[in-house]
Amino acid sequence: MKPLINQFILNDEYKQTSQLCELRHQFAKNQYVYLPNLFTPTVFSILRSEVDKLEEFATHKNYQTNGLETARNMKVFGGMKVFEKSPALSILYTHHELRTLLKEITDGPIYHSTNEEIVGVHYLLETGNTHGWHLDDYPFIFIMIFYAPSKSNGGTVECIPNWVSYAQKMGYQENEPIGNYVEKCRKEHLVQEYYHAPGDAYLMRADQVLHRVSPLKKENEKRAIVGFDYSYTLEVVNTDRVTGLYD
Repeated sequence: MKPLINQFILNDEYKQTSQLCELRHQFAKNQYVYLPNLFTPTVFSILRSEVDKLEEFATHKNYQTNGLETARNMKVFGGMKVFEKSPALSILYTHHELRTLLKEITDGPIYHSTNEEIVGVHYLLETGNTHGWHLDDYPFIFIMIFYAPSKSNGGTVECIPNWVSYAQKMGYQENEPIGNYVEKCRKEHLVQEYYHAPGDAYLMRADQVLHRVSPLKKENEKRAIVGFDYSYTLEVVNTDRVTGLYD
């Protein structure tokens, strides 16, 4: 645990002013920013061991979300129980170096919470496992990748930036089945796809960008991530968007 408390946790490139300016620009433009090779090797190794350890507490979920009718099929371990089982992840969530980076990228305040939604560990372990299309309650979601399938084998992040604006133009009503609207966005080349390797991370404006993790396509591949939620305000109105996921 000492490297998380007493040493730097991020690689040096994430402390350079020019790099931070570029990341801030990308996030403002795309509502998403890619953070490859974010942690030092020692810190990444510690965190990956935590993810391995926590898998035994994960529960398999397989259901369709209310309204949107998109699939959740994966193992999850979420809520404050994660921090109870993993002091390392608890330390990381409020770590000054990570918080400073996120503040620089978002160009504003970053607040954390004790709400159950703020942390989740997700495991996609079998062919067809997916985390279907959704928005999050918290504005910012920070995702760390610890295992990932090889390229072209699924497990990619697909997203539609500025979804709220597009949805209004298409006449989409909240909690309406979303499949036909996503396909319309595909035809208009509005769906972005991102591959992330182990050691990568990303930050997304998750309350405005519709997003999903595409289904795994091949046996003996897996994707395991840790997600932290943050806000630019002290209070967040919670909805039923994650109902059933961490219950």
